[in-house]
Amino acid sequence: MEKWTFNSEDRKRLENLEYLCPICHDLIQDPVETECSHLFCETCLATHVDKGGDKCPLCNVEINADEFSYPSFIKRKLQSIQVSCTYPECTFKGSWKEIQIHYPPHFYTPCPFCQEKVQNIERHVEQCPAISRECSKCNQTLLASEQKQHKAECLEEYVSCPFAPLGCPYLGFRKSFPEHWADTLKHHTRMIQEASLQLHKF
Repeated sequence: MEKWTFNSEDRKRLENLEYLCPICHDLIQDPVETECSHLFCETCLATHVDKGGDKCPLCNVEINADEFSYPSFIKRKLQSIQVSCTYPECTFKGSWKEIQIHYPPHFYTPCPFCQEKVQNIERHVEQCPAISRECSKCNQTLLASEQKQHKAECLEEYVSCPFAPLGCPYLGFRKSFPEHWADTLKHHTRMIQEASLQLHKF
């Protein structure tokens, strides 16, 4: 996605309001105020101080990080300022907070299968609900949205017996399970009785 840029009218207005960071020259993010009452982005000023800067980048007055303030009311004002979207032919206008949500989808890619605009098309295609795939067990063609349910029902899937925790060793195709169930009904009943007796010992 391209870096956001203000149109000339908005930028001039923000400069007059002193809402642009003197270091990065963009709208101030997470504002920090120095003792000399100048505002900067928190990360910009932190980088300046980490590099040994001990003077205000704007007026050259000595500054102390322990004296910085973080004016929440300024942050709220910055989030609510009205700006125009600068994407070609887009006429949207809104608060800076709204623009941050509105602008990125301009650069999303439409999925050729479901038409949804997504940020990462390669990752989306791996899970797109509109793409058909074959079940690796029975070769039935399924939409991605159907695969989870199909896995729980596929007759060619290997499954264990619900009585496995009680000792039933069955492991076989789901399609063969009804036969196993019929053949071992008495055995399963005995397992339940034995488990019940074990519980009563406690």
